[in-house]
Amino acid sequence: MKKEQKIILAAGTAIFLGAAVYGAVSWQYEDRLLPGTRINQTVCGKMTLEDTEEVIRRQAEDYDLKLIFRDGQEVILKPEDMDYHYVSDGGVEEILQEQSGWMWLPAMFSPREYEVGENVDFNRKMLGEFVDSLPQLDREKMTAPEDARLVYQEGGFVIQPETEGNLLKTEELKNVLEQAVREGKREVSAEEAGLYETPAVRQDDPLLFAQQEQLNQLANASITYQLPGGEELVLDGNTLKGWLCQDEAGNYYKEEAVYEQNLSAFIKEMEGRIDSVGKERTFKSTTHGEYTLSGGSYGWLMASAKEKEKLRGELASGAVTVREPLYKQRGADTLENGGIGNTYVEIDLSAQHMWFYQNGQCVLDSDVVTGTMVRSRYTPEGIYSIYFKQRNRVLRGEIMPSTGKPEYETPVAYWMPFNGGIGLHDADWNSYFGGEKYIYSGSHGCINLPGAAAKQLYSLVEVGTPVICYYPEGCHLR
Repeated sequence: MKKEQKIILAAGTAIFLGAAVYGAVSWQYEDRLLPGTRINQTVCGKMTLEDTEEVIRRQAEDYDLKLIFRDGQEVILKPEDMDYHYVSDGGVEEILQEQSGWMWLPAMFSPREYEVGENVDFNRKMLGEFVDSLPQLDREKMTAPEDARLVYQEGGFVIQPETEGNLLKTEELKNVLEQAVREGKREVSAEEAGLYETPAVRQDDPLLFAQQEQLNQLANASITYQLPGGEELVLDGNTLKGWLCQDEAGNYYKEEAVYEQNLSAFIKEMEGRIDSVGKERTFKSTTHGEYTLSGGSYGWLMASAKEKEKLRGELASGAVTVREPLYKQRGADTLENGGIGNTYVEIDLSAQHMWFYQNGQCVLDSDVVTGTMVRSRYTPEGIYSIYFKQRNRVLRGEIMPSTGKPEYETPVAYWMPFNGGIGLHDADWNSYFGGEKYIYSGSHGCINLPGAAAKQLYSLVEVGTPVICYYPEGCHLR
């Protein structure tokens, strides 16, 4: 064989063998990724579909999620806690199908980069059960937040700061964790994610400051009432805080309707301690010892409506004062002798006798004639007080329809009224005083005195002096 033929034959053989080898290698890449292939930054050349998917699966499932609590405690959510697993999107298979095994040689010199989805799925129910099982979510171990509130301390209201607590929003926590898993986050802070229940009112709340100022103005008020008989009634913060309302958290606040009720109740209470007109009194009678009597117009009467308005204004301004209540009528400023004191006029209507006591001493006594014992003219029982004193007064009865003139017109020198048109006065027209004259021929209700006695009494008695009228043997009308 000629040399040229041998060379040609050898070259042909080499080409054939090279082609056969190239084809054999190319055939191997029909189900393998070409050399130099990188998927998701991982070298996958020469790997089968299954091997590549396994690599991506391991990468995708190499995941855990750290949950950090407010106190620094940490919990790791692992794949097995939620059945976290890789789900192929077919991207690797598409790459394999699009490549040509015959391109294995160029691929060795021209690497290719691919990105495929590392799709994962997880069991939301398992995740929720995992969250529910966390000791940090044990309701008995969690503390609810508390609002900043006003508390009463040492005579005033102070702001007690809020308490953050550690009460978690369980359902929101589950939602946040699910979203974090979907996004591939590695860490979740419960604090930063706003998963803790928070106080609604904080210590820097402007409304809380305004309320504190209002309530302290009230608490700082102090009204010391000087009551009849030397008694005192103090209204200050210790009492006033009871006029306020408290919510379930113990926070004080002013509810106008409730405040008004308490204000009215206080006025009513003070009225009950003061008002004594018509109430039973036990006094030391001249001849019958301790005697209990009710009725009449004598005593103390508080001007309740005016006092209520005055007090409301003082409390609103935080006033500090010592004063008397406002009165419609005053009595003796003592509790002695049933609140009558030791200066008074005593009239025993049964005995038809009068005594005048001054500072506990009887300085005048006299027989009298009182009202005729018929319903229209008798002298009523009760305790009264002298309205005024007047010299040389003409006493006139009711106008008679038949004549158009008063039933009587009687001039007196000393007039001391105490019960409407009934009063003490001189009556020199009487031939005698005392006895039973009053039963059939008494006055129109007045207390008739001999002239000298009336004159002396007029000089001694003062306006406001109590007048006691009573029937120790009973009031027997004819």
